Amino acid sequence: MNEMYDEWEEPKPQTPDYGYRIYFDEWRRAMSRISSTATGTIPCVVIWSAGNEVVDQVVPGGVNNVEKTDKYFSTMKTRRARDSGVRPHRCRT
Repeated sequence: MNEMYDEWEEPKPQTPDYGYRIYFDEWRRAMSRISSTATGTIPCVVIWSAGNEVVDQVVPGGVNNVEKTDKYFSTMKTRRARDSGVRPHRCRT
C-alpha cells in the first residue's frame, strides 16, 4: 500500500504546531499525482490510500477530504484499488 497522507486539515494531537496539514490544501492534487505516478508501475503497490488514522474523520465535514482525493484518484488511468482508513460509523458530514 502506498499511503499518500497521514494528516489532512486537522492537526494530530502530537503535532499541533507543524505537520503536513499546513500544506495539504495547496499541495493535495500535486502530491497525489506525483506519488501515484511514481508508484503506478511498481507491482508491489496494489492499493493507494488517501490517509489513515487522520483526525478529520471525526470532525464535521472531514469526510469531504476523502471524497475529493478519491475523486482525483478515479480520474487517473489505473486499475489500482483505492482506500482510506476512515471509519464510516465515526464520520461526521
